[in-house]
Amino acid sequence: MAHFRQSVASAGLVVSLLLVGCVLGHTVVETYPEPAELTLIGTLAGVRSQTEECLWLIDRARTKFHLVLPTGWSVAYGPVRLTDPAGVLFAKDGDLIRVFGPNVVGETMCSSRPPFIVERIEKL
Repeated sequence: MAHFRQSVASAGLVVSLLLVGCVLGHTVVETYPEPAELTLIGTLAGVRSQTEECLWLIDRARTKFHLVLPTGWSVAYGPVRLTDPAGVLFAKDGDLIRVFGPNVVGETMCSSRPPFIVERIEKL
């Protein structure tokens, strides 16, 4: 029982100190670094099956990066054709492209790596 009273007293002290900090106007500011922008160069590829539609950039090391396109862009499969927001064919299967986007964390069914959220695309 003595241990319980000591824990309750300690918890009360911590809460009191936190309240004093708030009352005195101390502000805790948490900053998070901006995601680094990455640039990838590789060939356009993709596949559509009954269970998935995957668009990839395959780099020189043969690493597949699952691409998540910006709003307005679209892809057709068999063979892969990438269309820009104006509806113009931009690139097709095997074309060399460069993509820019933030470094993100996550998983995807299309690759063993996180998805690459494309912000800009260039044809090389």
